[in-house]
Amino acid sequence: MLPLAQVQSPQMPALPLGPSLERVRGPIEIPIYSNWQLALFVVLAVISLALLLWAIRAVMRSILGNSTTLDPAKAAKAELEAAALGTKDQRFAIGSSQALRRYLSQELNISSSSLTSEEFLIRVQKHPRLSQEFKTSLERFQNDCDAVKFAQCRLNSSARHGLTQQALSLVEQAESMQQEAAE
Repeated sequence: MLPLAQVQSPQMPALPLGPSLERVRGPIEIPIYSNWQLALFVVLAVISLALLLWAIRAVMRSILGNSTTLDPAKAAKAELEAAALGTKDQRFAIGSSQALRRYLSQELNISSSSLTSEEFLIRVQKHPRLSQEFKTSLERFQNDCDAVKFAQCRLNSSARHGLTQQALSLVEQAESMQQEAAE
């Protein structure tokens, strides 16, 4: 056997010049779509679907000739009766007041959105077609509703029924005044 010092190992050739293996990375994944493109696609799809449903609904209405618009007086009366069925006094007062205000804004073009009761009553007072009796009754009704809404007054069943009848009467009076003005 030969001593270890005498065994010669073959020498490895030198590495060629070029990029080092330390900086080599794997393949870079490039997404097909970026996040903003996907979000834009979803938004456009939702808008397109909404427009399609709206168009189908419009076509169906024109084919059927069915008008779902309700007479404002009938809608107000139905809304007042629904408010009367409410269990809480505050909800009853809010619903009744809103129903009457909505009716007057539709029928007499008195804007009532985002107005306090006092501001609304000032606009009603300036309306030329309404009688003074109607304006006084409306003011009394609004004050009673505000007492329930803000002062949290309690209503018994007869007071609730009285307020509902007063509101229905106001709707009928306004309706008759509108019919007289149209003639």
